[in-house]
Amino acid sequence: MTTPIQAIPFKRIDCDLVVLRARFCVYLTALLPSEWQQIIRAAWVDPGKDSGVSTEMTVDLFENPDSVECAQDAITLCREGCTGQEISKRLGISRRTAYDAIKLAELMEQRGADEPYVELTEAPANASRWGQRQKDTVQEGDHSSD
Repeated sequence: MTTPIQAIPFKRIDCDLVVLRARFCVYLTALLPSEWQQIIRAAWVDPGKDSGVSTEMTVDLFENPDSVECAQDAITLCREGCTGQEISKRLGISRRTAYDAIKLAELMEQRGADEPYVELTEAPANASRWGQRQKDTVQEGDHSSD
């Protein structure tokens, strides 16, 4: 019904925050009753290709902060002439979060980005919790934990 699920690292465009998204492919015809699957297979135009109509899915494995969730609404209100205080009241966020949301929306527009995350293909220069973890090992002859 699906391909293996991959965990893909993404970085926010306005900071060094790295998050994970799950990516997988769902074969939609596999969700149908077997009789319907047979009808689709029989009617499929290109027998050399898979008749399992599929869609690629990407799912956030994290919660977006309010500044990301409210970015588009905040920039719209800003352009309508609302102050930071008015924006924060209307969106139910702090003034600092409203400011961050506006800055993020402006950065996205400058870069022509639809969303605030870019997929990482290599380790970023500055990212927290990136790299191999060093395990605590007890040195031979070190019994300080005894």
